[in-house]
Amino acid sequence: MFDVHTITRTGPQILCERAHIAYRGNKGALLELLRKVKPDVIVDMIPFIQEEATLLITALTTLGTAIPVIALSSIDVYAAYANLHRTETVAIQQRPITEDMALRTQLGPEGKAYDKLSVEYTYTKQLKSVCILRLPAIYGWPDTTRVSKYLDHILDGDTEIVIQPGESDWLFSRSFHKNVAHAIFLTVQANLTGVNIFNFAEKEAHGLDEGEFRASVVVR
Repeated sequence: MFDVHTITRTGPQILCERAHIAYRGNKGALLELLRKVKPDVIVDMIPFIQEEATLLITALTTLGTAIPVIALSSIDVYAAYANLHRTETVAIQQRPITEDMALRTQLGPEGKAYDKLSVEYTYTKQLKSVCILRLPAIYGWPDTTRVSKYLDHILDGDTEIVIQPGESDWLFSRSFHKNVAHAIFLTVQANLTGVNIFNFAEKEAHGLDEGEFRASVVVR
């Protein structure tokens, strides 16, 4: 069994054994919490930009301890994502995309506010024990981003959901949120050493099965 501690900005979270309110951008608060909790492993759930990774490394350096870090990244670091959004012109990558394939060389369409490449680079170059988990699109209730616009119609009693052709044909790697949580748990349990990078997603990327949903979904 693990004694789980969570750092949050908003208060205790569901299913967390112990929650500590702090802002990860506050180096002093982060350092104080690490001294208090004395973790055996750190799971960095939301490292969006390089500065967030650097702050954690600085805190660990100040403590003088080599705590293993598991950092959640994204499969959008690959060059294929740059091709998809036309932010770079690179060679088409063969499927399935593996961990050793070419990465993007520039910022993605989200810009500087979402820079997983720099996060990965910072952690893998400055930590002796780090595991990068490159995750897909994650789905599962409660989902406030990807399915809410459809659920709202269902809850309002609509019998049809209108999906544009571009959306109905969309294929993208994804995973159920509980499976992602289990993958993170297994990574913690594995006690890996050195630098490790893993892709994690469902085996196949599925689009809309029009036959399966023909009674409730109208594609226009």
